[in-house]
Amino acid sequence: MGEEKNLTKGTTKILIDYKGWKLQPFICYDIRFPAWCQNDDNADIQLYVANWPAKRIHHWKLLLQARATENQCYVVGVNRTGDDFYGNAHNGQSAVIDYTGKEICSLGDKNGIELVKLSKENLVKHKERYPFWKDR
Repeated sequence: MGEEKNLTKGTTKILIDYKGWKLQPFICYDIRFPAWCQNDDNADIQLYVANWPAKRIHHWKLLLQARATENQCYVVGVNRTGDDFYGNAHNGQSAVIDYTGKEICSLGDKNGIELVKLSKENLVKHKERYPFWKDR
């Protein structure tokens, strides 16, 4: 959708420490590149803010689950709704996925805000039980 005209490839990932959680923000297209999104910084939550069109929404859902599973972290995907100025329809599907790839919250095609309680304790236990991240 013309991103290449306004954006350039990133060179540095950001890690935000917030109230004992390590958050890693990404933008829409990043989710297609697992090497770029690899959780080298051991983030607890990866956040994807997107402009993902309805015609490829099945990719969005699949990739959110894949990033959560492979990176053993929570993934929050925030996607727009409505039509853009190119005429592309966007149907939301914002979601929170846990570290096993299980969807724990989905807004479907609605606009809105949902409060979700995440467990750092359960995340840590999972990573201790299945330390795949150590074998990168």
